[in-house]
Amino acid sequence: MGAVRRAAGRRRRVRFVVLDLSDVSFCDSAGLNVLLRASPEATVRDVGLVPACVPPSLRRILELTGADQVLRDYGTVAEAEEAFGHRGDAASNLA
Repeated sequence: MGAVRRAAGRRRRVRFVVLDLSDVSFCDSAGLNVLLRASPEATVRDVGLVPACVPPSLRRILELTGADQVLRDYGTVAEAEEAFGHRGDAASNLA
């Protein structure tokens, strides 16, 4: 959630934060909770939270829990950036 706060606090308006999850090899309920708690915080700050490169094991967890209805994911970072507009409006590597 710190990434969302940092993005919202920047001088240049950040419209969305892309979460490149390609290196995630394990996610339990604590990790899922972080994602689900960060989403409304981002919304309150008018920043989109955009998961990308979600590994199959994590995608399955998102589907089983219904979290995929809250967090729409994209196949690549480039697809996520394109879906939300200009690349210059994204915040990346904020973690």
